[in-house]
Order: sequence, then structure tokens, then C-alpha cells
Amino acid sequence: MILYKYYGASAGEAAIKENTLGFRTPDKFNDPFELSSLSSSIGPESKLDTLDYVIQHLSESVGILSLTRSYDNPLMWAHYGEEHKGIVVGYDVSGNFFRNTRDNIISADDGEVLYSNTKLKYVLNPETMLNLKPLYREQNRPDDFRGDPDSVSLARKIFLTKHASWVYEEEVRIVRLKSGNGDFTLVDGVEGLMLFKDKAPIKCVYLGVRNAKSAQEFRESNPQLTDDVEVKKMKMNKDNWGLCYSDE
Repeated sequence: MILYKYYGASAGEAAIKENTLGFRTPDKFNDPFELSSLSSSIGPESKLDTLDYVIQHLSESVGILSLTRSYDNPLMWAHYGEEHKGIVVGYDVSGNFFRNTRDNIISADDGEVLYSNTKLKYVLNPETMLNLKPLYREQNRPDDFRGDPDSVSLARKIFLTKHASWVYEEEVRIVRLKSGNGDFTLVDGVEGLMLFKDKAPIKCVYLGVRNAKSAQEFRESNPQLTDDVEVKKMKMNKDNWGLCYSDE
């Protein structure tokens, strides 16, 4: 399975040269509503305060890799691909890094974002509060709560629920604890951005309509790309409002 990441032109070439994946803490995402799907929860004030603490802790203690199912979405190119001057990289997500449930709170297999027009009225009581505990104990590993389906379901609600206006993103997330095994390296000058140490298999690269390079020029300037990596140049489809690609 291939999932895609949109980059600006220089950031995309840097990601390809280093072959690294950038995670961000959700408190630095462009959507201020991140992790707020339970903000309309019902319960005693003390439990609501605990919930607020848990959400704040999670927003600072995890890294999220945001990928998408689509490489040819004009809105995505405009919003995340430097106004069509950038790059989309397709990653092979069939490997253990993307799919393992020992280190990932949310893996690629269960990371499809849920889009909703309404917020869940989550009822906070002694039973449901227990489901929160595995999510904010820093000494825990993700697999410490994998055996509890209620905690897994709650994690999905918190990390994967967004407003329906974002549905065009077709987002798939991988959520990982920052504190795990020194896996992350902080990036100077980019708040909240962390690079993961493992390398990600690149399967294809798409250049934006306004990218300054042709497919051939891009391949020549990135000799680390193997012959089996496809490089395509996006172009506007004359027959509709969509995008297509060429090898030029």
C-alpha cells in the first residue's frame, strides 16, 4: 500500500535526500481544534479537569505523521504543496514501521481519520475515566493498552476525529510517543517538528504543476532515487478540473 506526503519544493527535496519522515506534535498543527473531539464531554467538574489535563499532555507528548491516500488532489496541492510548486512523495507503508502496534499508538492500518460534523457527548464516569489512564502514563508503551478495546477506541476518537470540512484531505495518521527509545530527532527552527530515525521506502515522486523542474531534471538532481522510483510531473487535465501527470 502506498500513502502520500505533500511537501514544499525545498522541504520535499530535503526529505528525499535524507529519506526521513517528519512527525509533528498536534499542538503545532494548523488546526487549533486538534484533539478536541471530546471537549463537549459530560461529567463532574473534577473529571472534566482531568480530561483537559490528559488532552494537553497528549498534545505535547506524541508525534503524528500525517499522510494521505491521494496524490492528485488540487486542494491538497494548493494548501500543502506550496501552491503547486512543491512535491508529493509516495511511501510504501507495508513495512513494520508503519504497521506495528508495539511502538505506534495508532498504526497505518487503523489510522484513517474520521470526519464528523458533531462532537461526541462522551460521558465521564469511573469506568470511562479508567480508559484514559493508559494514554497519559509516560512510562507506558502503546502495547500496554492494546489489550483494552475501550482504550483503543478512545485513542481513535481523540487522535483521529476531525471536523467534516477537512474530509478532502483523506488523511491517514501514524501516532507515536515522543519518549520512545530515542526514535526522534528535533529539527532546529521548526517548532514541534521531529524526524524519525528509520528510513521510509520511497515508491514514487510527483512534481507540482508549478514546480521549476521537469521529471528528468528532478531525477538528475536527486541521484539517490533508484530506477524503480517513478518520477512524474503533474499537469492540468484539459477535459476537467482535475490533475493528471506526464513523464516529462
